Order: sequence, then structure tokens, then C-alpha cells
Amino acid sequence: MSSIRFRRLYPRDLVSSTVQRDLSKYTRIGKVLSVDSQAGTCTVQWYDRPGIRPDVLLTQSSPGTWEIPAKDTFCLVTFYHHERARIVRYINLGQENRVKKMYSLPKLKPGERMWEVGGSYIYMRDNGDIILATMTQGLITLENKTGTFKSESVNWKVSSEAGNMYFGVVKRVTSGSSSDGSIGVVKNKLVTDSDGQSFTELNIQVVEYADGVLGVTGIDNPLATITVGTLVDGSGNIIAKNEEITTDYNRQIALRMKFKSGVVLAIDKEGRVSWEGTSININNGSVDNDTTWSQMIADGLETQDTEKGTRGEHAAREHDEVTIPFATTYTDEEHLELATIATTNAAILQEFASYIISPAGTCFLLPLPPQKAITGIITQGSDNVFIGD
Repeated sequence: MSSIRFRRLYPRDLVSSTVQRDLSKYTRIGKVLSVDSQAGTCTVQWYDRPGIRPDVLLTQSSPGTWEIPAKDTFCLVTFYHHERARIVRYINLGQENRVKKMYSLPKLKPGERMWEVGGSYIYMRDNGDIILATMTQGLITLENKTGTFKSESVNWKVSSEAGNMYFGVVKRVTSGSSSDGSIGVVKNKLVTDSDGQSFTELNIQVVEYADGVLGVTGIDNPLATITVGTLVDGSGNIIAKNEEITTDYNRQIALRMKFKSGVVLAIDKEGRVSWEGTSININNGSVDNDTTWSQMIADGLETQDTEKGTRGEHAAREHDEVTIPFATTYTDEEHLELATIATTNAAILQEFASYIISPAGTCFLLPLPPQKAITGIITQGSDNVFIGD
């Protein structure tokens, strides 16, 4: 009571709330017809009785928040001294229809909040999870309990002073014509195959130097560009090796590494590997000594075993040519192990020939010196088989 004792009292401040008053003078419902965002006012059409108010003040839901209502937004307007009108609350209609029929609004639980603009929204669940979603299927979730960050999007772009990274479906900026026929409309065009399926890519561009400024510089001549996925140029053309435009699926690039030095590694979709502008050094071999250099290459490519010949032992592959010696005097420095079983091979072939050539009697195969052998090509079944080169 002390707070009232020293103040001037007005009878209307002490009137009971049960006394009927003309609320139309103080609170009214209307619809926004237009907004002057610079002046912070809007024009409201009243719904309780005919009339329009052109100078209704925009108010915000909380300090530091700035909201500009869209046309046809329903609102609650109050009046204060000199009959000045201001919006105190916006009214969202159609919640039941959107939740139960259109499925465009989640079933919000008590305590949850959602902010929506143009179909995209920020949604805070009652468990503290934060969801940011767009109409084009982009979704970011920050889980409250686990601290997990989840992202689902059609395209993902990351930029830093080190360069750019793109991950998602292949899109390229192109010029086109709008519905009224005007030219020069910029579009993010999807690059697809003949069946309309979109290609994908992981593209990393790494610049050589950072300059301490936000953004990326030097991207026109990066230190390295790595593309995993279908290689597409800036105009939307699908590229094969040697920078050629192609429609042949097998020749399309599946991986390319391109360096500022001119070195290019490309692998096409059929598995062919192409190197350009490179020199290869195996096992740090000395290029000043041909003998050492050759030995280093040999050590890196094959198992050296003098008992199996100077060429070593190699895994057999389909289409490899093989030689089976059967002369008793067969010698070959490159296939010493094969030469040692030449006599065994001859005996087996003689027995085999005796059954084929003369079933009624004995037939002898006489492998005469100096070199007798059978040569053929492996057609299949070469797994875990080792042969001389």
C-alpha cells in the first residue's frame, strides 16, 4: 500500500476488470495490407468493422529481434495515448489443417518453438535439439544430449583460406532465358546423363598461399585440384582424358588429380589410368647411376630369387603368355626353376601322347635338343599362380 500512498490516484486505474468497457477502442484484430519496412509501420484492414489504418507501428516479439510481417498476416492491434496504434501479436491460422492434412507443420509439443519463413524453418524440440531445414531437403540437426552435428543436403560447399570444397550433385552456373524471353538469367543447372540421372562429385581446390583475409584468393590457379566423381567443366560439359568433351560413358573421368606443376593423374570409368607431365622415382633410386636406378626399380616391382631366374617371380594374369619346357636339355637363365622340371614335363607328355596317338601300343615322344617347349596364353583361373615373366 505504501507504493500507492504517495502517488496520485486515478479512478479508472482502480476499476474492477468485471466492469464492461468498449474494447474496440483498445484492442482490434486486422490483416496487414502493406508494410513500410523503413518507417517501421504497416497498413491494417480491420476485421471487426469496416476500415483501414495506414500508420500502425510494427513491434517485435523480444528485444534484439526484428521481424517484418508478410502481406495478409493477421495481427492483434492495441491503442495507447493519442490513439496511436501498434501491433502487439501476430496470429497464425490453419494450424490444424497443416498438421493433420498438409503435413507441413510438425506436431509441436508443449515448450517447443518453431520459426518459419518461405517453407524453411528453425525448430527447437522439447529435448533441446535444434533443427534447421529448407524446402529443398537441406537439413541440419544439432543434438542436445550427444552434441552431435548432423547435416543432410543436396550440395555442400566449404570455403576457407585454403580453398574450396564441393560435395553433392553436379551443378554448373549457366545463362538462360526467363519466361518473358529475357536473356542472361543465371541458373544452377543440374548435369545429368541421357536418362536424366544427376551426376555427383567431390571437388577440392587447394590454393598455395593464404593471405589472412576471409575468402579465397588464387583459385584460378590452385596448387592442386582433386575431383572424385564425374568430371564436368564450368559450362556443364562432361570431360574425358586430355580435356576432351565426351558422351562416351566409359571414357568419362571418375577421378582426376591436377597439380600446378602440370602433373595430371586421371582414371576413367572403365578403369584406365593416365599420367601426364610426371617423372617417377621408385625406392629413391639414384638417377645419376643407371645400374643403381635399374636395380631400385627391379626391387620395387618384383621378388628377386636367383633360383627362379634373373627375372624373378610374377603373379600370373589372364592373357599372360606362358612357356612349358619339355626338352631334356632345356635351359633358360630367366626361367631356371622351369628348366629344372623339363624332364618331368617330357615324361608326362610322353605318357599323354601314348594314350592319344597309339592306344594299342607304345608311342614315344622324343624331345630333341636344344630347346623344346609349349607356348600358350592363360585364359582363366590364374589366381594364386606364379610364373616367370
